Amino acid sequence: MAPWRSAQLVLGLILCLSTLSRAQQPPDISEYELKAAFLFQFPHFVEWPVVSPDTATTLCIGILGDDPFGPAFQTIEGKEIKGKTLQVKRARDVEDLLSCPILFISSSEEKRLPETLPKLKDRNILTVGGKEGFARKGVIINFHMEKKNVRFEVNMDAAERSSLRVSSRLLRLATVIREPQGGGGD
Repeated sequence: MAPWRSAQLVLGLILCLSTLSRAQQPPDISEYELKAAFLFQFPHFVEWPVVSPDTATTLCIGILGDDPFGPAFQTIEGKEIKGKTLQVKRARDVEDLLSCPILFISSSEEKRLPETLPKLKDRNILTVGGKEGFARKGVIINFHMEKKNVRFEVNMDAAERSSLRVSSRLLRLATVIREPQGGGGD
């Protein structure tokens, strides 16, 4: 199956996921192609606060640290999301990605996570992690593998701190994480 056709299949599956309890990974789609497709679709299921008229023509997905996606974004970069063109930006320093409303934090950033998350405080950035335990440390959405299937968890407290509203349709597919009283990733 051609890569774009595979991405279309995945995107179609994601749109239908509101009726499923868990996302099954199609057999011919790599883990990171599926994760890229999820990142592409998350803006449809997350509401950002309106703080000023939005005149941006691009929607940036930032990748902080090592890029595990390889060519997975090639088929969707430049496509339209909510009237904006998808742009993927990669950097090793979080300050270079603060203009991206979606920030994927690679597992290579685990040691720097305690210093990275406070820099994102009050910034309305959807953080997405790629390492087991990131959601409990304050990342909003975290991918993990379960029996060769991509799953994700959502830290509702972190979403609320970032003033982001996560759709109930997305929450039905996720494991919802709440932090202990007095906890918090930042």
